Amino acid sequence: MSLQFLGQKSWHPASKANQKRIWVAEQQAKEREERERQKAKE
Repeated sequence: MSLQFLGQKSWHPASKANQKRIWVAEQQAKEREERERQKAKE
C-alpha cells in the first residue's frame, strides 16, 4: 500500500504549506523572544 497520498493531507508535516506555516511560526517566536529580551535589558 502506497502512502504517497499523505503528503496531500492538510495536517501532514511534510507538505510545503505546513512547512511554510511552521517556519513562519518559528520566526514569529524568535522575534517575540528577542523583544522580550530587549525589554528585560531596559
